[in-house]
Amino acid sequence: PDWMGQVGVYRVSHFLFADNDAIHPNDANTLYVEESSYVVIENNTLIHGQIQVQIINSHECRIVNNTLLNASMDSIELSGNNNTISGNIIDNASENAIYVFGSNYQSDYHILQNRLVNCGAGIKLWDCKDMLIENNEFRNDSVAVEVIESRASSTRVTHNNFINNRMNAFLLACPLLLSNLIFFNNYYNRPRILPKPLLGVFLIPIIGGDIAFGIPIPWFCFDWHPAKQPYDIPGGFQ
Repeated sequence: PDWMGQVGVYRVSHFLFADNDAIHPNDANTLYVEESSYVVIENNTLIHGQIQVQIINSHECRIVNNTLLNASMDSIELSGNNNTISGNIIDNASENAIYVFGSNYQSDYHILQNRLVNCGAGIKLWDCKDMLIENNEFRNDSVAVEVIESRASSTRVTHNNFINNRMNAFLLACPLLLSNLIFFNNYYNRPRILPKPLLGVFLIPIIGGDIAFGIPIPWFCFDWHPAKQPYDIPGGFQ
């Protein structure tokens, strides 16, 4: 179907969006997938638009080798399980380059070899677990990796380049002991010998009347073995 500026599919299996060269939407969404599986979005160039690729409650989908530019909100939004995002170039997304979310803890994502530049957040995870974030470049982002209200179990952030970001990571309202949220062997602007601290804020919940809020308690996660030189990521930092 094609509606509200969207080109999309609903409840399908094994579908391919490919080689739609230079799609220029006016507003709303561009490529939309809902309650589907084995959908591939590959080799597209999307310019402008609010949410350029939106995949909702879908599984075993792949977003591969696309160029996504100038999203007024998010370049990629996903909910579901067992999805892969790899080899994409995302530049100048006002809010998030990649946003994975869901109330039932989205799991088993592979986010690999993407170049995420000049974005509000490079990757934002909300209610997620079992994520692999590997061999990506985050450059000139406000926040490179943002994790919110997440179990974060078995989530690994490894072998990425973090270059000139305002914040490399921000962990909000996560459990204090995130032993399974692992930052390891990432490169942070320059060669490092000592562990690299990454800021987190834990909220102690307080309920007053009909209002629930929390007292923020700062804490740190560490990359215990940061890289001494940047990784060779296609299209990335040299």
